[in-house]
Amino acid sequence: MIERVFKEVFLKRLDPSWSALIADRSRPLEARLLDFYRRYARATYTYEWIRIYMFSALMGNDINRRYIRIVEKKILKPICAEIRHHCRLKLAPDVPISEAELEHVWVMHGGLFYYAVRKYVYHSRVATNFDAVVRRAVAATLAGISALGAP
Repeated sequence: MIERVFKEVFLKRLDPSWSALIADRSRPLEARLLDFYRRYARATYTYEWIRIYMFSALMGNDINRRYIRIVEKKILKPICAEIRHHCRLKLAPDVPISEAELEHVWVMHGGLFYYAVRKYVYHSRVATNFDAVVRRAVAATLAGISALGAP
């Protein structure tokens, strides 16, 4: 049953087109990330999804760990690669994504996720304009990485 929940609730909501969207350098990175997070939020930032995700973690199930590995591989590491390109970081293409780069992107991603937790778990007030929240998070992430330079 747990495997079925993992497939139905988590895997089916991951859209394979997101990878192409993130990597499409014909558009500015900020626009791509805004578009991605709009789509990601529609797919995952729902009352049921957030609560199942949190409850399974609290129960010690490995659903969350498995999902996080997929998110890192298919979403966050590609975002890191695009940030490298956007910020013109002078790294050879074969240099692996560093822990520092991945953590920086996790901070952005996790902050946006926490918006949904505040809304659907804590029933707390959240900004009504999610796009503005994403724009600021993306801008802050890109500015921070640009200021820090290559890891």
